[in-house]
Amino acid sequence: MAARLAGAAAGEERKKTIVAEFTEHAERFAKEVAEANAVASEDVRAALLAAKPDLEAYLAGTKAIVDAGLAGKVSPAQVEAFDALFGKLETSLEKVGDLIEAGATATAKEKESRFAQAALLLLAVIAAAVTLIVSSAWLFARATLQRLGAEPALLREFVARIADGHVDGRFAVHPGAGS
Repeated sequence: MAARLAGAAAGEERKKTIVAEFTEHAERFAKEVAEANAVASEDVRAALLAAKPDLEAYLAGTKAIVDAGLAGKVSPAQVEAFDALFGKLETSLEKVGDLIEAGATATAKEKESRFAQAALLLLAVIAAAVTLIVSSAWLFARATLQRLGAEPALLREFVARIADGHVDGRFAVHPGAGS
């Protein structure tokens, strides 16, 4: 577009700037495709490979229209052809984008699934730990009561009576007590 606006009357410096902008545009496309290709899944790589001819045709069409614009000789047929190349590239890149989105959605679902599995595992571990602690406490209390022979409250009362001088009292010991 800048080339068409500048036309043949543009100074050499302006023409160099426009050509440099086109060159930068083409290099940026190539770099971004290479970067995407390096990290993409197989289906995205295949779509990028399928889009490569459309990208090359678009860049060639862009160069042709820039050159024609700077020469002041852009025809309506060239603009129409360029628009068609751009539309074809847009369609190809849309397919690539759809595949990337589908991959991102699948990755997000997998992440959510793994998080749910980890949460369930954590809950199971917590439940097992609580069960172990409660069981251990119950066994400890049972063993302690068996060794004492009675409930601690009853033993306190019995000891308090002895301390008050009532040594003739009886105390009932649970069967199986260790003392």
